[in-house]
Amino acid sequence: MIIKENFELIKGVPNVLHMSRSELDEVSIDRGPRKIFVMIELNLKRISHYTKDKVYSFINDVPLRDSKLHIVVLPDYSLPVSYNVPTDGIVINLAPLGLTDITDKPGLFDIYALLVYGITFRDLASKNVKINERFYQPISNYFYSLLMKLFGKMYGLSGSFTYKINELKFLTSMYILESFFGDNEKTSKQKAAVSSAFNYKQIENSLSQYNFKTIEGYITSLSKTGVMPNINKHLFTKSIYDKLTFAFLPGFEDISRLVSIMTTSDLKSTSIVPTYISKYNARDFHSILEISKLIFKKSF
Repeated sequence: MIIKENFELIKGVPNVLHMSRSELDEVSIDRGPRKIFVMIELNLKRISHYTKDKVYSFINDVPLRDSKLHIVVLPDYSLPVSYNVPTDGIVINLAPLGLTDITDKPGLFDIYALLVYGITFRDLASKNVKINERFYQPISNYFYSLLMKLFGKMYGLSGSFTYKINELKFLTSMYILESFFGDNEKTSKQKAAVSSAFNYKQIENSLSQYNFKTIEGYITSLSKTGVMPNINKHLFTKSIYDKLTFAFLPGFEDISRLVSIMTTSDLKSTSIVPTYISKYNARDFHSILEISKLIFKKSF
């Protein structure tokens, strides 16, 4: 399980933060954790989700929430949620939401979604919870379904058993295995070939040209193999941004972000992440959610 340091699709933005307590204090809003607690406490009956017990246990524990929950305004950081390594804490950044404090905004369900995202991401980014590699297949399947719906018509990927479709499944599986789980090329080729039913021997000589540990290497492989001719990072990013919004982009590069985004999207009354992403492949989406259900069974 690999946790990325920086994102390629969003121009080198750090995945996790490395801020001292004093640096966090300088950008934290007044009584931020307390304000979130009061909002959740007053509206607890309106919340119904498998994440509820752990979220409430966390914010109801005053020493824990005050030490592990940082409500900040970081204008130069484009993500609303992160994990801060030195404090082992959840960072909720109001700046991307266009806010400098918590008043009537964000609303209850967006505040709750930020907490769910933060708890999920912290447990994964800190490796307090590790993702078993058996989840590579539903993740690969989900990405394949997503790409087919976003790019299938554009690149003529039609029919269920065409050569290029199996090749797309193969390349996607290699990317997930190497980039998300750290497999080497030899291992990923064998596993991806079986799961995609694709005989890679005819493209084997070119596979070593692509760095499947990076999203750019994966996109290059799609272009150079002819699965998606002339696709590049700009076109790929624009399509994801247009259909799935900026919020989903980190999920293409980091497994901890992907699971956090999917968990948050299961909360149907939030604007923090797209809530419709399960529709691209409901079965594998819900298989991936099994990861977060394990997280929310564990104590903080």
